[in-house]
Amino acid sequence: MNTPRGSVPIKVKLFGFGDKGRILEVVVQESSTIRDIVAMVVKGLTLEIDYDEVMVLCNEVQLYPDDMLPKNCTELEFFPLALGG
Repeated sequence: MNTPRGSVPIKVKLFGFGDKGRILEVVVQESSTIRDIVAMVVKGLTLEIDYDEVMVLCNEVQLYPDDMLPKNCTELEFFPLALGG
């Protein structure tokens, strides 16, 4: 995949959002936050997700909305969290 300078291709695996392991490929800025990436995926799929209702993992490590995309991260996994705790 040919990407613009400062951009990085990321695979996003969605689990439990009405799809069974759907995989998307998105191109994000190296300086993107997890919140930015979630917003991009949600917009592209027309899903309604609150950022506090999705768990994001990269290399089996949980990432939070304000975290920057780790340099070694090429694949993210999104999981819905149960509402109401």
